[in-house]
Amino acid sequence: MHLCGIGNTHVSCQTPLIMSQEIEILPDIISETTQEIEKSSVPWTILDVGLFFFLWLAAQIAIGIVIGIVMVFTAGSPARLQTQTAIGGEGYQHPIVQMIQKGKDEPIVLFVAFVSVVVVAPLIEEFLFRLLLQGWLHAKLLLFRVPCAAGIAMTVTSLGFALIHAGDSGNIGVWPLFFLFFVSSMINLMIFIFGIVYLILVRKAKMTQWLFGTVPFFRSGFFTVAGYCLLVVVFCQGLGVILGLMFENMNVSPIPIFFFSLALGALYSKTKNLLYCILLHACLNAVALVLVLFTA
Repeated sequence: MHLCGIGNTHVSCQTPLIMSQEIEILPDIISETTQEIEKSSVPWTILDVGLFFFLWLAAQIAIGIVIGIVMVFTAGSPARLQTQTAIGGEGYQHPIVQMIQKGKDEPIVLFVAFVSVVVVAPLIEEFLFRLLLQGWLHAKLLLFRVPCAAGIAMTVTSLGFALIHAGDSGNIGVWPLFFLFFVSSMINLMIFIFGIVYLILVRKAKMTQWLFGTVPFFRSGFFTVAGYCLLVVVFCQGLGVILGLMFENMNVSPIPIFFFSLALGALYSKTKNLLYCILLHACLNAVALVLVLFTA
């Protein structure tokens, strides 16, 4: 072994060698991280995120403008109706609740409500928020070796998910609402189909990266996932009912929705299985729809 000197001189001569070894190891660490991301994540880019959220938001805004025009010519200004709803005894109501309550005797209204809430909403929202936004954000945080990357990605995604459910539509007639959900469902379904085709043909993503999963949830099978889903549905619905009773005239739905989104995010982060998330989302929406029907 070559020694440059004694004492501190010896240590200072070894330091460059150690640093050189660390620099040589660094590319291997980066390579392993990149391989981990490529194996378990869809190769989204920031342009992909911007494209699909732009398409989705633009469609919702366009439909909202049309509904606003209808409200102005049929029932007064949206602002006035919003004030009455916020201050009056009716409290805040989700548009789908209004549509079911006002059109519960119309089979076509109930059918559109079911398709919109139980089928289309889980498809488009899980694609946008779990597969696209959370998946892209998680991969970027891993790339920069940010601690708690999965938790940060889930929290940011859940805040956005809760935010889009925080709005209130005011008091709208049943047929404008029917038009709103029918057209919105068709557009969202087309965006979802386009997204899946784009994912397979353009991004060349493998099914194990997003659909069927790479790791069994909690290293177990279907019944563990089913039990987890049942607990999430009961907790979120119970929390929503309790908060609704405590704050009758306030829109408290973003709070349980935030926790529900965290549960969906954890499910996707553990399994990389979008089907699980879609089914859990559909189950919660179905339970909510049944509760609305029974109380309508």
